[in-house]
Amino acid sequence: MVKKQDPDKALYRAFCQESNLWLFIQPWWLDAVSKSRWNVVLDIRGGRIMGGWIYCKAKKFGIPYLTNAPLSPYQAFFFNYPKDLSSKRRLSFEEEVLKNLVKKLPGMRYYSQKLHPRQKNLMPLLWKGFSVRIRYTYVLEKLNDLGVIWGNFYSSTRKSIRKAENRYSLRLVESHDPKVAYDFHEKSMSRKREPIQFSMNQLQRLDEELLKRNQRKILIAEDPSGVIHGAVYIVWNSDTAYYLLGGTDPDLRHSGASIYLIWEAIRLMSKKVDRFDFEGSMIPTVGRVFRSFGAKQNQYFQVKKYRFPLNLLKIWRD
Repeated sequence: MVKKQDPDKALYRAFCQESNLWLFIQPWWLDAVSKSRWNVVLDIRGGRIMGGWIYCKAKKFGIPYLTNAPLSPYQAFFFNYPKDLSSKRRLSFEEEVLKNLVKKLPGMRYYSQKLHPRQKNLMPLLWKGFSVRIRYTYVLEKLNDLGVIWGNFYSSTRKSIRKAENRYSLRLVESHDPKVAYDFHEKSMSRKREPIQFSMNQLQRLDEELLKRNQRKILIAEDPSGVIHGAVYIVWNSDTAYYLLGGTDPDLRHSGASIYLIWEAIRLMSKKVDRFDFEGSMIPTVGRVFRSFGAKQNQYFQVKKYRFPLNLLKIWRD
């Protein structure tokens, strides 16, 4: 028996064919990373979609909750502003849409989603008992002027790049095997004693979709002996490239491969987009590395809501 698709989901798929929404809430992206576990609720008035809230269902300790889909740093809600909307009515429009969307969300015990950096008006969520956590990403703007970008690097970052190129003779190679990037990411996470948050199958499915659309690059740093020191996986849409994942061999970290690969990714992406989003990190050492490229700190939010009895247990620490 074929499962009937949720009507909001079908409408959302059609809407995305004509709208320029960001990468991580595109239906094809969501299908690849979470299959049928993602869904959307829409605020529709007068036959027009005013906004929507995308979420993924997951479980922890056997308890279902709503969160971002795997490999998707920014999700949750979006707005479809009317063309004739005045600037002074913008906040009111957002508040009305959010109030309508929150009413439609499934009644889960726990919600936790990271929002797109452009989403700033969270008052209706605070009124409905959501808590807000500030997070940070790091972004490079105006990639078309690589001379200025290079000049804004910390001197230690430029030194690491030169060391990788001159002392270790690393060269950039483009790969088409997502497992290379996955394996290096897994090594880096293992060194930090943190679990990897997605499977190779999920990355493989996503890679196939991105390859069809020419929206990804897998870059590796290789020495003259053919030894691979590290890899990065970069994705992009019309205006922004994202450092989706990457890592280096823990035994070869001294070669500067990670810094070298990021620089090469920036150079390649400067031909395609205006912005490079490092996707941020709340880990101090990682944040310092991203800042060393002259990237600006951008604030974004994570919204959470606990319902009884989880508000007492607080078993989630994401």
